Amino acid sequence: MFAMLKRLIRGESLIRHSYAETYEMMELVADLYDQAVAYLLDQEEPSLDIHKEDKRVNHLEMQIRGDILRHFAVNPQVEVSSALVLSFVIGYVERVGDYAKNIEELAQMYSRPLREAPSAGALVEIAELAGVNIRRTREAFAREDRSLAIGIIKDHKRVRKVCNVALEAAFAAEDISREVLVCAMLARYLKRISAGLKNICTSIVAPYDQVGYTRQLELSNASGDS
Repeated sequence: MFAMLKRLIRGESLIRHSYAETYEMMELVADLYDQAVAYLLDQEEPSLDIHKEDKRVNHLEMQIRGDILRHFAVNPQVEVSSALVLSFVIGYVERVGDYAKNIEELAQMYSRPLREAPSAGALVEIAELAGVNIRRTREAFAREDRSLAIGIIKDHKRVRKVCNVALEAAFAAEDISREVLVCAMLARYLKRISAGLKNICTSIVAPYDQVGYTRQLELSNASGDS
């Protein structure tokens, strides 16, 4: 009995530890994104080594995966859904770190404040919204806040629309300037970041088999269901 109790406590503590590491991972990724975007929009040099810190994000992801595996080895019948959700979420968090690194590289290549570019106005707003939503996603996940999560999911529609307009404009241009090219690449990164945040938020509002999809959520909202 005592051995079983120890295994149960150990299994639960591994999941609790994994959640704590996930929050840490999300906070780090938010910082990396903010600094990368400030670099691109305003040429503010990052105080963090974004490439180095992105490796730390990767290490945290591997640690969490290891804890999940150890949890299942110790007590596979405890917190199964939580472990599955965590394994889903951390992949998207890690990708946001990758996109932050990509945005920093874009800032280095462009080497001027994108905020001043005439064609970047709508993308600047979306880039700033994404930074806010990374932290709001962390808050929603930590508090299991359905209302906040649904707001982020709905924001993705606007983000997707603005990003698609920027991409279509780039493809329609006969001569692609550096500014248009940078805007197109940023639009692609922002669209994928927002999609990742949306997917994380579905883990808060949907059962596991529907995580990553919003069709059923949208239908239930339209019909007035909670």
